[in-house]
Amino acid sequence: MAFTTEIVDFNGLDFKSVQKKLSDLNIPLTPDEAIRIQNDMLGRAPSLAELILFSIQGSEHCSYKSSRNHLKKFVTDGPDVILGALTTTLHNLFHMKAQRRAWEEMFAM
Repeated sequence: MAFTTEIVDFNGLDFKSVQKKLSDLNIPLTPDEAIRIQNDMLGRAPSLAELILFSIQGSEHCSYKSSRNHLKKFVTDGPDVILGALTTTLHNLFHMKAQRRAWEEMFAM
């Protein structure tokens, strides 16, 4: 794929339209994630490259995006559990803060 400065704006689109736009662009994010990236994280419409980077970041080991439902089945408290779900939560928070700082530095937010 050649470098592009294409902006992908989700403002004014309903859930289905955001879902279709993501599907057309082959971006494996949910509509909720895409809207959160635009409104909460960036505060502006993301570029296609940024959406691709966020989707790659979401597939990395620390997101637990695909295994979250399975992890919920594990016992998280009891006499044989040393720390439980807190480890995963702290791990995610640490990485989220580090990733946010990296994004802020990269895009001078």
